[in-house]
Amino acid sequence: MLLQQRWPITCGRHLFTLAILGLTVLLAGGTTCPATKSLTGAGSTFDNLLFSKMFTEYPKAKCGADVNYQSVGSGAGINDLLNNIVAFGATDTPMTDAQLAKSKQGPILHIPVTLGAEAMSYNLNGIPTGTLKLTGPIIANVFLGQVKYWDDPAIKQINSGANLPHSTITVVHRSDGSGTTGIFTNYLSAVSDTCKSQVGAGTTVNWPTGVGGKGNAGVAAAIKSTPGSIGYVELAYTLSNNLPYTLVQNGEKSNYEAGFIIFVITLLANILARVLIVVPSQTFSGLSGGVALGIIMIPIIASTTEDVLRLVPHELREASLALGATEARTILRVVLPAALSGIITGIVLSMARVAGETAPLLMTAFGTQFFNLDITQPMDALPLRVFVFTESPYQIQVNQAYAGSLVLILLILITSFAVRWVTGGFRARG
Repeated sequence: MLLQQRWPITCGRHLFTLAILGLTVLLAGGTTCPATKSLTGAGSTFDNLLFSKMFTEYPKAKCGADVNYQSVGSGAGINDLLNNIVAFGATDTPMTDAQLAKSKQGPILHIPVTLGAEAMSYNLNGIPTGTLKLTGPIIANVFLGQVKYWDDPAIKQINSGANLPHSTITVVHRSDGSGTTGIFTNYLSAVSDTCKSQVGAGTTVNWPTGVGGKGNAGVAAAIKSTPGSIGYVELAYTLSNNLPYTLVQNGEKSNYEAGFIIFVITLLANILARVLIVVPSQTFSGLSGGVALGIIMIPIIASTTEDVLRLVPHELREASLALGATEARTILRVVLPAALSGIITGIVLSMARVAGETAPLLMTAFGTQFFNLDITQPMDALPLRVFVFTESPYQIQVNQAYAGSLVLILLILITSFAVRWVTGGFRARG
């Protein structure tokens, strides 16, 4: 599973207010409505499923606007924006400096809208979804045309026990300018020097093999109708078309499922926080951000607590029960004290895990440039500032982003040492 920060909306500075009209209405609940009642946009097919839902809801809101969005691909969306055909464009990868320089309507702004995942989907009988494993170099060699058959030794080596057929691999890629292709080729360039030199990274590349499909929908349809095929598709299109997806080895060269599981947990946290708090209140808030981070922490705390409790010697439980203690008293007075340091460590680990989270806060707390202690309103957070400032054209803000990252690291270290000291004191007194 390939994960990368999404940059879906770009709009001319003079059109900035129009492009985020619906969003500002939902956030601020202001009393003055802009005169604009309709917007046109074009671009990313990756974001189309999300936009279809969003733009259906916009007219229902106070000061609502009708948005006509055409899912034509990131490349076409960028061109339409540069040619002043649309009010905003949508792209999965940021516009290049060369593209930005072509703007005749003033500077162009990039506004992050959502996160998403690209999946490697395939059409192979007898291989259920989530069971086929691939590595970055293998994927690169498949798209270079160097790995031609499903039972290639490199694929068989990491899929022991799988009944892989001796059938030709048909590569499916995008035929149009695509931010999805930009993300995928950046990944391939990072894992394969050959792919970097022969194919390169960009929204449009010359693939040495395979067939093309227009948009994510076109690629998904081609995979579904072509036995033995494989291609890169946005995850929502994979799921909506009931396509199987592969597991992709992560940077640690272990635990293929880890990246996908983390993505799912983060996604569920965003959805729950938005459904429970953001939608009913019609505003982003610090409270919804805290709920999202809390949801992410729960499985980490639960998993580490379970592991630590299992490490408590069974003999301690038996001895307590033999002395006449009840099970409840044994748990409270024997098991939990013995596992306390491990439980607290699990809590600290969960805090460290969410300390640098940006995506849940973007979708729930949203952030603000003003100091605010009201948890029912949009609030800023250090990870959000780091995220925003790292992309700033101003060196002073980039430096502040590095300083913010250092502060986060120091906070985690200080908290960890403090917990060690406190739990060590508990053991000593015990």
